[in-house]
Amino acid sequence: MKSSSPIAHLEKLSRHSRDILCTIDHVGHILFVNEAVSLLLGYQPQQVTGSLFTQYLPLPDVDAATQALASLKAAEDSSAPNPSTFENRVLHATGQPVLIEWAASWSLDDNCFYCVGRHINGRQKQRHAFQEKEKVYQALAQQGTDMLALLDENAVFTYSGGSTAKLLGYEPHDLIGKSVFHILHEEDAPRAQEVLTQLATSKQAIRVSDLRIKTKHGDYKWLETTASNQLATPHVNGLVLTSRDVTERVLTRLQLQEREQHFRSLFENSPEMIIFENPKGIILDANPSFLNYFSLRKPTIVGTVLAAYLPEATAAACHASLQEALQGKTVSITLQVEIELMGHRVFEVSKIPVVTQQKTTGVYSILKDVTERVRASQELEKLSLVASKTSNGIVIMDAQGQIEWVNDGFTNINGYTLAEVKGRRPNDFFHGPNTDPETRKRIFAGYRSGQPFREEILNYKKSGEEFWVKIDVTPVKNEEGQVIRFIAIQTDVTYRKEAEKEQLLLTRELYEQNRDLQQFTYIVSHNLRAPVANALGLAALLPMVERDSAVYTASLANLKASVVQIDSVLKDLNHILSIRDHRNTMERHKVNLAQKCQQTVESLRETLEASHASYTLDVPEDMYVRGNEAYLFSIFYNLLANSIKYRSPDRRLHVQITAQQNTRDGVTVSFTDNGLGFDVQKAGNNVFKLYKRFHKNADGKGIGLFLVKTHVESLGGQIEVHSEVNKGTTFLIHLK
Repeated sequence: MKSSSPIAHLEKLSRHSRDILCTIDHVGHILFVNEAVSLLLGYQPQQVTGSLFTQYLPLPDVDAATQALASLKAAEDSSAPNPSTFENRVLHATGQPVLIEWAASWSLDDNCFYCVGRHINGRQKQRHAFQEKEKVYQALAQQGTDMLALLDENAVFTYSGGSTAKLLGYEPHDLIGKSVFHILHEEDAPRAQEVLTQLATSKQAIRVSDLRIKTKHGDYKWLETTASNQLATPHVNGLVLTSRDVTERVLTRLQLQEREQHFRSLFENSPEMIIFENPKGIILDANPSFLNYFSLRKPTIVGTVLAAYLPEATAAACHASLQEALQGKTVSITLQVEIELMGHRVFEVSKIPVVTQQKTTGVYSILKDVTERVRASQELEKLSLVASKTSNGIVIMDAQGQIEWVNDGFTNINGYTLAEVKGRRPNDFFHGPNTDPETRKRIFAGYRSGQPFREEILNYKKSGEEFWVKIDVTPVKNEEGQVIRFIAIQTDVTYRKEAEKEQLLLTRELYEQNRDLQQFTYIVSHNLRAPVANALGLAALLPMVERDSAVYTASLANLKASVVQIDSVLKDLNHILSIRDHRNTMERHKVNLAQKCQQTVESLRETLEASHASYTLDVPEDMYVRGNEAYLFSIFYNLLANSIKYRSPDRRLHVQITAQQNTRDGVTVSFTDNGLGFDVQKAGNNVFKLYKRFHKNADGKGIGLFLVKTHVESLGGQIEVHSEVNKGTTFLIHLK
């Protein structure tokens, strides 16, 4: 015997029960009453449905019944209903009062009273029947997966139950009296309105899918709803909605659609040539790249087989790869074909199976024209054979400058093997701290230009040794003029660079010696010639003058003065020549700059104090330079002595000595005073020459600055001067 559903049992019990079963809303309207009202009271259910229950009570019993229900409503807890019983009289259809005992309970969820009325006789039996029906109703409504709702003709909730609270978070009182459009997504409102319009004239249930309903938490869930018009049905009088949550199903479908759209976009816009074949090898689709490459139209190729466009041997290989792909494997093959107007072409073909429910339903074939790459590879093999025999370094790079191949000459020059540099760029390992940044920029610009170029640069071998290399870079371009690789030829030019460096040093030394000779010529012609001429004249005069005469005494004094002047000049020359002779052989070691400056100041402290001069010494205590202590002392002593000697009479002398690291990995020492200063432009190149003086009102030989410059250059440094008349002078000394 086929079992009926619980709902069918409930309907039969309601229809055949001898007890009155009814529901009354919160204001007293009878929402539902079963057939037993006809048996016990003589009314048809449709007669009393929708009317106030008080109109069927004798007037004296109205207040008591109303208060009983009101008390019940106030005391009841919807989460744990506790039915209450009371008795009252109900008017029979004939007008006679009938004593009925009521078991009533208030449902906060449904916003109504559930009542069971029975004759005073059979009380226990009817109470048991009511309790059983109540349990069945609660089990069906609360434990089911469907959400239940009743709407009036204006789509306003009159009932909410089932799994609504569990799935959407709304309790019945949250929705009763509100329009369904209050929780419906605005984009789905037109479709819902269309369904309501259809329900107005249709007696058939209408199913509508994928409606978005806002939950109590503010997010949305997708529902599938079945709606039927029961506005004319007694005990219902509304639109009955049964809904279930289909969010997971909808989201899965949307994700699949999105993935399909993404894939379609990739298929249509891919630069690779793609076709789709069914298991029989028939082409079902081809993307624009494939059609454009072969100058085909989609209707022309769809329905054909790829083998029809290939030579017999190639077609057989293509068919075999298709059969292998149908087994669920991704297959890659290389095809060589002759194409009209295009000639010999080489393709890499990848066949990717499409598996649905463990069954291969088709194969995507991706074609890539690698003709140029194959040709380039063949040319590369030929070039490699030639390049491997040369002693120069040969480097082959791709369009991004990454090394693909090097010859043995490269390894011999640089120390790196192919395995160590493949895939790397030369600047990743060749360049070091002494590599010229400007040369690097020119090389990068040369690569970007796509034109041949040549440069010489200081590189580093694998061992860390520095060496000079000349690189000749030639770009290799395809038929479209695009650079596909670079070929660089390396030539070790270290020996030539060292020779050039030695030649430069020799030239510089010759220049300095020539300059010194010019200086010495000047000294001989100006500083020695006059006192020598005087001495010769006096020596010739003395024998002719009486020894006891005043002329003799004066002449002898003048002769001595001339000889002393000659001796002074010869000593200066000797000193200068001594510096020149020892500048390449003098010992150098770390010298603490702050201590040497302080030593200089101490040696001239009495002179500074006598001149009422002040000074500022701002040299870090941990700053060192490599040099000769005697030379550094002479440099600082001469500069400080000059500041004192050429101070201004209009203001107190202040000397500021500072030192700081410079950008050339060295130290810059600054000597600044507020003395007389001099006209730098007027002095020109004579600032550091011998016996050049720029102030006539102060004693001096004009040798101090010459010695300063000579000492600085002997230490491998440079000196520059900035001065302004009556404002002061600044000397900048750059040391390493």
